[in-house]
Amino acid sequence: MGKKLKAENPNRKLFLLANSDNLIVLLAENRAKLEEFYLVPVPEVDAIAKVADKESFDELATSVGMKVPGSFYVNFSELAKSDLDAQVPSNDFVYPLIAKPANSSAYDLLRLNHGFKKSLCS
Repeated sequence: MGKKLKAENPNRKLFLLANSDNLIVLLAENRAKLEEFYLVPVPEVDAIAKVADKESFDELATSVGMKVPGSFYVNFSELAKSDLDAQVPSNDFVYPLIAKPANSSAYDLLRLNHGFKKSLCS
């Protein structure tokens, strides 16, 4: 499509934007091909990874003095069912809590095949 639009009007500036982490990564990974036709105003992949992962972003923000909400992170891929109770947050947290995947783009691609349902809300 970029080639066609540029042929119709070579002076036209075409911006290619995305609104979700996984699509922003896709643009960054394909920047070299896309920039022939489009302006691609997205950061480099490593910068996206640092801010898209909530745990990494929390560490980055804290390291520069930003206040961040209380958080805790559980890696369920390395957790046995018997260890789940040990992951419950301390009394410092006020209930109800909001649970979110640390990396939304990876979660968007997750396939649950064990009777669980994943709900995507936009």
